[in-house]
Amino acid sequence: MQSNGRPLLLLHPDPVLRDIVRRAAARDFEVASLDRWSVLRAYVEEQAPSALVLVDPYLGAREGEGPSPALREFLRDFPFVTVIAALRTGPARYEDVLVLGKWGIHEVISLEQEQTSEAVAQRLRQASTRLSEALLRGVLDVIPNALGRHILTRAVEHAARRGPAEDLAAEMKVSRRTLLRWCEAEFLPPPRRLLAWIRVLMAAHMLQDPRRPVSAVAHLSGYTSDNALRTTLQTFLGKTPRELREGAAFHVAADAFRRELIEYRKG
Repeated sequence: MQSNGRPLLLLHPDPVLRDIVRRAAARDFEVASLDRWSVLRAYVEEQAPSALVLVDPYLGAREGEGPSPALREFLRDFPFVTVIAALRTGPARYEDVLVLGKWGIHEVISLEQEQTSEAVAQRLRQASTRLSEALLRGVLDVIPNALGRHILTRAVEHAARRGPAEDLAAEMKVSRRTLLRWCEAEFLPPPRRLLAWIRVLMAAHMLQDPRRPVSAVAHLSGYTSDNALRTTLQTFLGKTPRELREGAAFHVAADAFRRELIEYRKG
């Protein structure tokens, strides 16, 4: 699936919802409509961590048995994927909604209450923040200003789409000189290095998933080859992919990024 938008993988048989989702997602997402759990799993294995998944939580379940065991297995096997469930949420489904939260569902779309593209678009926007929150949770406290945080968030979104560094300013609708000046004012690394750090964080995040081969991590993080990923990790973190997998990969990367941000603030 090649697109400048984030992948949105839709596994839901309701034709009305599918139409609403396509309209809600038209500007920011590339929608792929799927028909079974096995196809969804295959798609997710090929997608960058920016992908969102929207599912019918009862697909494949027996009548009256609650949410599908296939969904529970999917959430267990792909803990880094943001998953939205769309279902009827009346009183009879209260226990099921609680179960979905315990399993790891990130957002719920109520089919009774959220029947417009505007309401669904809002849910998609809320779910979209999860990746930046996950990657930046350990560093935002050293970036006190809204502009600095905005730059970081947009850099995550850009890197997640595997966008080239030179296009970040255009995506933010400013000149490269303006973006560089903003980074300097907010004590952030220059845009190219900032994006390099974000890609390191993304790679470390995915290396925590033992099912992903290093070649897939390299591709999904925007590197041209395994060797390019390995060289970058050794340059930024002093560790190979294997060494990172043996430890707390993301914690190591986030700590290193945080230290650099602190050094920039010291001047």
